[in-house]
Amino acid sequence: PRGRLVCTRHNSASMFDDPHKLASVGGFLLLAHAVSLVISYREDLKISGIEFAGVPLFVLAECLIGSLCCTWGALGFSGEFQPIAQQPRELPPDNMEKMHDFVTFNHRGTGKTRKE
Repeated sequence: PRGRLVCTRHNSASMFDDPHKLASVGGFLLLAHAVSLVISYREDLKISGIEFAGVPLFVLAECLIGSLCCTWGALGFSGEFQPIAQQPRELPPDNMEKMHDFVTFNHRGTGKTRKE
């Protein structure tokens, strides 16, 4: 029938079906969590009056795991490598074959340096 709307379900792949997408999203979430940990750690140090000397080791480990997940996920997005097809080299036009590598022109700057 003509004026009826029909709802169809698409069979598109979910984000959780592809492990690369899941790893990249998880990596970004880990990095965001590490940022929030550093901010809260620094605020706790300011409250207690201790100077900020460095980031705790578990936050560095979380940053490393998050960046590795993001990297592995991004590599999965790229797909398979394709061979580079070599293009045949074209010859230059006939009028450009005799052109020199360095060409000078007369311009207004030469008048300032010229001694009369």
